[in-house]
Amino acid sequence: MPARRFHALSASLATEWRISDHWHMRLGMDRAQRAPTAEELYSDGVHVATASHEVGDASLGVETSRQVELGLHYHGDRWDMRIAAWRNRFDRFTYLRHDDEAAHAHGGHEDDFPVLFWRQHDATFRGGEIEARLKLAEHGSGRYTLRVMADTVRAELDAGGNLPRIAPARVGTGLDWSHGGWRAGVTALRYRRQDRVAEHETPTPGYTQLDADASWSFEWQAREVELFLQGRNLLDEDIRVHTSFLKDVAPRPGRSLAAGIRAWF
Repeated sequence: MPARRFHALSASLATEWRISDHWHMRLGMDRAQRAPTAEELYSDGVHVATASHEVGDASLGVETSRQVELGLHYHGDRWDMRIAAWRNRFDRFTYLRHDDEAAHAHGGHEDDFPVLFWRQHDATFRGGEIEARLKLAEHGSGRYTLRVMADTVRAELDAGGNLPRIAPARVGTGLDWSHGGWRAGVTALRYRRQDRVAEHETPTPGYTQLDADASWSFEWQAREVELFLQGRNLLDEDIRVHTSFLKDVAPRPGRSLAAGIRAWF
């Protein structure tokens, strides 16, 4: 097992242009380097969390990313908004992938798990996001706030092809209410189908995730206490998270309710 030594350097620069009292624009640039982990360099065995036989590569080098992000922000009395678009260029992006030729050369395994290899290739990520909050009302019955959001990311190898386990685009909305120590909210997120997949990767169907929360906070013996009720996947959808290695065999839980109490000491 050869010893390795790495030198990584990261830096960032940002500037902001105040267009008016409410509007401002931000430009950020980052250069970040990351040394490969011991797992990425030397692994050769079953990884239970990914249900695969992972094989490292002791020759991996330093991963370098260069990101540019342009954002537009609005802050007002009743509403605020944030829009951002970004591009991230990777030299030697490190990820797990199927490699039929390498798997054949590596030989079979008694564990009978798929063999995944840590590899490095140049890649480009592009994406954007938007988030806005609108104060609908605030009076004796409490404060009501509407939220909307959307985001998307596209990740490709520079030599051609899609990267595996990339999150699909999504769009959503939510409504929050608060009054004194009481809080409640409901959120609906629509995830699009992800069919821009890598080799040996299966597409993931779209789904709608509906969640709700309610809580009451109060003081008890000079301690903050919270009673809460949570509802998850209230539509009882078959949720397959595309970023998961186990999405084809282990979906997210169905409709569930949870109640509890928290205390801070």
